[in-house]
Amino acid sequence: MKIKKVSVVDQVSEALKDNILNHTWEPGDKLPSEGDLADTFGVNRLSVRMALQKLNTLGLLETRVGDGTYVRKFSMAPYMNEIADIYMDEKHLNDVRELRNLLEGEAMRIAVSVSTEEERDELRQCYELYEEKRSQLKADVDNERLMDELAEADFEFHHQVIRMSHNDLYTDIYLMTKKAIVSHIRELLESRIRKEIEWEEKSGKREDEHVEIINGICNGDIEALKRARERMLKIQLIPALDE
Repeated sequence: MKIKKVSVVDQVSEALKDNILNHTWEPGDKLPSEGDLADTFGVNRLSVRMALQKLNTLGLLETRVGDGTYVRKFSMAPYMNEIADIYMDEKHLNDVRELRNLLEGEAMRIAVSVSTEEERDELRQCYELYEEKRSQLKADVDNERLMDELAEADFEFHHQVIRMSHNDLYTDIYLMTKKAIVSHIRELLESRIRKEIEWEEKSGKREDEHVEIINGICNGDIEALKRARERMLKIQLIPALDE
């Protein structure tokens, strides 16, 4: 096996990345100048500049013209959004449904125990925005812009549930797949919103899984959360082996 030579640029970029990963530099921190970094690593400024450009491309750093280079809060979302169209066919949308079931279901379960009252209030506010957008669409059900806004509001509701789990990785994954999830939400809305509105007008009743999710989290009712999720995602949940 041949031994690979590691370039100076790669060595500098790895050293810079290590400082970010071990929290020597936090998001928002300004890095030393190219000259100072060159002196620190004992390399020329061009090598430092190329290393900075590499980390800029990876989304770890942000260079502001005339100001300097800053650490960014890393997110995979921009990269996932570039390939999200792959998940728009029927087969992959079912994959998105299963991903939502896993993430949202676990986040709901955890949120019962760890979410704060302030976070629950924020969830209620997300629902109020959802209801506002739904009322607007109800008055103009063929309006594509309003449908998009309702799907976005629905995403924010579920995103808040994910945040209430206090699991940063769940939140990152949910944001990374936002475009695919919003498309899945829109598909569900398009398939049932007219039927729901017609039924409401005839019966005078309204059933809303969002309200059940809020109540389930606040009341610690795991079974109610599972039932609401099953209806909302139009899936049949598979019982756990120990149930």
